[in-house]
Parts: sequence; structure tokens; C-alpha cells
Amino acid sequence: MQEREKSETYAEGVRELSVSILQNSKDILSVDFDLVEGSLLTKLRELKSERKSNVFFEELRLSPEDELGLNLFLSSINFCYQDPKTHSEYTFLNKEGEVDRRSLGLKSAMAESGVPWGDFSSVSEITAEKWKEMLQLSKKNPIYLGTERGRRVVRLAEQMLALGLNTPTDLVKYCEFDSEKLLMVLDKSGFFEDEFMKRSQLAVHVMDGVLKRRFDAKLEGTDRLTVMADYRLPQLMYNFGAIKLSTGLHEKLMRSESIETGSREEKTLRAAAIVIGRRVSELMGIPEAETDSLLWTLAVRMGFKNQLPIPHMIVATDKY
Repeated sequence: MQEREKSETYAEGVRELSVSILQNSKDILSVDFDLVEGSLLTKLRELKSERKSNVFFEELRLSPEDELGLNLFLSSINFCYQDPKTHSEYTFLNKEGEVDRRSLGLKSAMAESGVPWGDFSSVSEITAEKWKEMLQLSKKNPIYLGTERGRRVVRLAEQMLALGLNTPTDLVKYCEFDSEKLLMVLDKSGFFEDEFMKRSQLAVHVMDGVLKRRFDAKLEGTDRLTVMADYRLPQLMYNFGAIKLSTGLHEKLMRSESIETGSREEKTLRAAAIVIGRRVSELMGIPEAETDSLLWTLAVRMGFKNQLPIPHMIVATDKY
């Protein structure tokens, strides 16, 4: 593989972008680092001491190759689970008769589909009807860009085959087990487009976890990843006061009013999550990607318990 032309890493480019956005968005929000180092940090340290994994990273009942592949394809379509027209959330009824929601629902649907995710040729043959059946999609259970997600999965598989790669391990070998080179391939694919690289960095992070658990291998350079900015992380941070919202943005969130994709408000909230995530990482002495897992898990737990009174932002987007 050819090296990336720019000298800085992808992650460093995300950090620099985030700092720049915050410096020019003081009318939207500000960061209170004193509160970052207070109750939020205490909660995260408590969570870390439990030594429980983020459910999004738990081992699946699949072969190692299929688990590696599923996490690649899932990351390519891991975005926006609330239908913007009906405001209903995507759900999936798993084999145990339990309802999984949002990203966990999509993960369960793909894991239980019977598709050999470790075989790019088989993935490339998924039909639109098969995809709809797999995800249990219907008028009563829509998912934002539901059909489009299936097309993206198929096209990503076709692109891997065009590179002469037949399996996920072929991909990581092609990238020489280097996270930066894998990010380059994902970036060039066109299926992970996002200035904050949330889904591509998540793909690298989760695939690295599978390699460590099931292949006795790893990707080099994952310690350089940032946190993966989505709607959950900013919500956790402004509910702890680490992010100070402008009156206008606070009122918009309280009304659950949609925020326009690509707007200054959306980008500033995500940028703040990157900057705060880096500070938390430094204080805890752990990589930012590990910090992301803690932040996400804490946000989900507190959300389920209705302990985050300021709602998360609502954005119809395919970035996160």
C-alpha cells in the first residue's frame, strides 16, 4: 500500500479540526474542564473499576472470521436509528424473544441472519429482499435509509473483492495490521464519509478487539484513535455540565427539535466530545478509544434510567 500523502495521522486531523471548530463557536457552547475533572471523571473511574465490557464489543456466536467481517460491515452502516418521519426507533426481535434497539438491534439482526460475514463474495450476493427480511423491516418498523444500508454493505463487499480481498483477514493483512492503513482504505471506500471519522475509527477499534480476542493478533496504532463523536457523548457531557450550552441550543434540545445535519450546532457538539474525550483520556491514563467505550456505556446506562434530563440531539444523518 502507498502511504498517505499527508504527514499527520487521520486522528490528529480530527483533533485539530475539533479544536478549530470550538475556537470559532463560543456563541454555541463552551467547555468547562473543571467539571470534566469532577463528577464525570468520578463516574467513569467507577465504571472502569467494574471491568465490564461495552455490550457493543462482546463476542458474538460466530466464527472469528465472521465476527471480524460483521463488525466491518456493521460499522459502515452504524448511523441514525430514529426514523425522521415517524420518530420511531428501529427494533429487532432476537431468537431469545427479546427486543434489541438501535445499533444493538442492527447488530443482532446481522448476527442472526446466517450470512457468512467473513466471506466477501457471499456478502456481495445479499439481495434487497433478503436484507429487508434480515432486519425485520416493515412500515411499522422502519429504519432511516433502510434499503440504502443494504446496498452499501453489498457495494463495500464488492469493493473489497475488486481489491483482490476475499475475507476480513485478507483486508487486515493487506493493511499490514496497521490501523492508519486500514483507516486509509476505509476512507477511500466512500462508505465511511465523516469529517470526525466516527464510523471508520469505530471499525478499526472493534476489529482490533476481535483480532485480540480471537486471532491472537492486533492492529498497530489504535492508541492514536480519538473518541468516536456521536449524539450520545455530547448528551452525557452537557448533562454533567462539562459542555455549557447556549440558551438557544439548550432550548432546542429540550424541545427535541431536529438539528440540521452539517450545521454549526451539530459540528460544535461533536467537536466538543472529541476535545473532552481527549482530556478524560489524559486524566485516566488510557487511550481515547477506550475512553470512548466508557463514555458510551455510561451514556447508555444513564439514558435507560432517565438520568439524562437534557435530551440528545436529533439529526437525520448517515455519519453516526
